[in-house]
Amino acid sequence: MNDKDPTNQSTPFALDTWKRLVPTILFLMVFNVAEFLLYAVTLFQFLIKLFTGDTNRRLLEFANDLGVYLRQVVNYLTWVSDDLPYPFSPWPSMGPAEQREQSPAKPRGDDNDY
Repeated sequence: MNDKDPTNQSTPFALDTWKRLVPTILFLMVFNVAEFLLYAVTLFQFLIKLFTGDTNRRLLEFANDLGVYLRQVVNYLTWVSDDLPYPFSPWPSMGPAEQREQSPAKPRGDDNDY
């Protein structure tokens, strides 16, 4: 076995490791933009709920997809996954809200389990 092979995963000069450098820097910047979007969506949804008494369904769908996207970016950045997130793969979409209701999150209540 040739120890000087640049594709050898046990060396600090592993080519696969260096190939992740540019996408990692890119997705660190993308994460910051997406994080700002999360703040904006949160504030906007809060204001909608405050003034109308109900949430915006389309904004809920976007927020859910944004959360999935942020998870994909974090997984790539932390080496949990080798799959490049959007724009190198399709935008994560959970589908219509009706499909999401099949596996709802734990409902909020007064059970004081926090």
